[in-house]
This record gives sequence, C-alpha cells and structure tokens, in this order.
Amino acid sequence: RAVQRLHAGLGLVGCDSGVYTLSHDATSFGQVSRYIAPRDLPTRLSSRMRKIRIERELSSYAASRPAGLELFSDDRSPYISDVLAQMPDCDVVNLHWVAGFMDYTSFFAEIRKPVVWTMHDMNAFTGGCHYNMRCDHFRYHCGACPQLGSLMQEDLSSVVLKRKAKALSRLKHGQINIVATSQWMKREAESSTLFRNLPISVIPLALDVEVFRPCDGAGMRSALGIPKEAKVVLFAADSVSNQRKGFSEFYAALDGLQVDGELFLLTIGSSAPKLNPTFGHFHIGQMNNDHLMAAIYSAADVFVIPSLQEAFGQTALEAMACGTPVVGFDTGGIPDMVRSGVTGMLAPLGDVAGLRFCIAQVLNDVAQRRNMAAQCRRIVEDEYALTVQAGKYVALYEEMLAS
Repeated sequence: RAVQRLHAGLGLVGCDSGVYTLSHDATSFGQVSRYIAPRDLPTRLSSRMRKIRIERELSSYAASRPAGLELFSDDRSPYISDVLAQMPDCDVVNLHWVAGFMDYTSFFAEIRKPVVWTMHDMNAFTGGCHYNMRCDHFRYHCGACPQLGSLMQEDLSSVVLKRKAKALSRLKHGQINIVATSQWMKREAESSTLFRNLPISVIPLALDVEVFRPCDGAGMRSALGIPKEAKVVLFAADSVSNQRKGFSEFYAALDGLQVDGELFLLTIGSSAPKLNPTFGHFHIGQMNNDHLMAAIYSAADVFVIPSLQEAFGQTALEAMACGTPVVGFDTGGIPDMVRSGVTGMLAPLGDVAGLRFCIAQVLNDVAQRRNMAAQCRRIVEDEYALTVQAGKYVALYEEMLAS
C-alpha cells in the first residue's frame, strides 16, 4: 500500500515511475512489470535447490523460535537469474520491501544505478528479524538470536548479517541513500553496523487526502448496528496474535475503562479476536477498500494503535486524515504523527493504565476531541499528502543523479 501511494504521488508531480515486483496482486498500480522466473530446466532446478537450502536453514530453528513473532527473512533469494536483466530501464532504483525477491549478493554486485532504499521495517539492517523487540545485536554483530531461540554466536542471523555487509561493500561511494519513514527508524538505522556510515534521509509515508477524509460516520454506524450515542473505539491489525501489535495490552486497557455513556469496540483484521467483552463489539474482518475504510475511521471516536514497535503506522495516519484522534504508546514512528494533546494522546510504552487513561481522556472530553479532529486533518494535509512526499523523493533522486 505504501509503494502504491508513492507511485501515485510521483505520477502527480510528473515523475515517470514504474513498479517492478514479484507480486501477483499489483495489477492495480498501473505501469507494473512483474518478474517472470525463467522456465528452462537448469535454471528451475537451480532455483528450486536454492529455495530448499534457504528454507531448510531457517526450519532448523522451528522448535526453538518463540511464538507470536514476525517473519525472519534471509538475505538470499531463489531468484538470481534475470532479476536485474528483466528490470525496466530507469535512472534510479527505489527499493522497498524486497525480502524473498532481491538476493543481496548478486544484486549489489551487479547494480550500476543510484539506489534509494525505503525501509518499511528493520530487516534491511538486521540479521533477519523485521523488528528487533529489544534485542540490540544488530548494532554490533548478530548471533545468539533471541528470535531464532538460538544460543550460538555463529547462527543464521550472524551469517546473514555478514553476507549483507559484504554485499553492501560492493557499492560505490554515494551510490545508495537510505530512506527512513520516521525519526525512530533513522535513529535505529544510524546505530546499526550495516547502515551507520550511509546517508539516511527521513521521508514519511503519505496517502490520498481526497480518499481518506472525514465522511458520514453516522451512516456507517447505522450500517454496523452501533448505538447512536455509543463511544466507539477502533482497533486494526492483520493479526491479533502478533505480540508487537499490542492487542493484549489494548484489551487490558479496556477492562475498567470509565466513559460517559456506552462503550463499543470495532476491530479490523484477517483474524477476529477472541473476546468476552462487557461492551458491544463488532469485527469487520479484512478491509481493502480505502473509501469504506475512510467511513469506518469516521465512525470511530478514537483510533487506538497499541503497537509495541512500529516503523511508521499507516493506520494511525489514515485515521488522522479522517479526523479521528489517535491514542497509542510513545514508541517507534507513532510519535511523529500522534502529538500528545494535539492529534491524540500517548502513553509510556507498555503502560496499560496510562493507555486506559488516554483513551478515557479523548472519549470523555468532547471539546478536546473536536479540536484534535481538526488538528489531525490540518497536519495530514500539510505534511502527509501524496505530492508532499513525492516532492521530497524527486529532490532526493535529482540530488543523487547530480552527484
């Protein structure tokens, strides 16, 4: 979604943008080129064997990996042959989420274009994890990886980080510029052993402010059977079992929440949370229609993003664009958007009582909530519109080409 929005924004400012992807579901982007794996038998066999080796090395940690974690991604890919050959001609390559597609060693050995790399999580500069969850090994050297459940210093994370470092060393000076989507991501990348000596810019994600805008929330409430005067809290995450998304902390905060009137919880995601609430609850399921999402955000009085780590937080930005104040923990990229007392409220990381207080404060103070809603919309229009983001990228592309 982030790539699609940047692609659209670049088009709005007159930049010739194309998307090159392994994905089968990117047909709505326009100007998309898909990588097609060679079908000759030797290449197919080689790719198949490489994929088996990669999967086997990770599966050896299956018994020791803790539950509730993100993906763990290797630097290697089954797709080596023709990845660069099939890539459309361009002046600048802007990498995004490339785990499983781009093979570090072959790509950085062969690429001759300027490279901009937009980080959507931490995987680009770690030994395999996408969020470090309090582990600081990536700052020096990986190994004894807690996300692999490993006690060995020379484990898969250590090997992956070393291969990444060797691959990046093949780039020419000034050939790559890293883009962080938040100040937190920039600080984390600057502290990493892989990226600390590379130029890092901060360019936040963006959205279409004409699609995500305040709309008829009352109509959506009626359609979902939400009582007219209820105080509606909205939560969205693809999986509530992912510890990083903080659903357990959020649900604990709702317990004992004191609000003026009836409380109603709306949840969005592919998996419905197992709840036994004393308040109304409706699970919408997975939602891919942006216009419907805008109506759902508009139906809520507050959007809660209780993530324990978040590189940016697109859902928080979407809610703000629809004039819905946001409550969350003071962590990751969330404070860039959620400015306490202005566009919402922040609690100390992991502080359930603090999160409960913030939710209650926003729900019970109608005048403050109305003022926050106006500030949310103003800040999104000024700082997070597609053309604002695209203009910053174009300036970066031009700077790299000029130098």
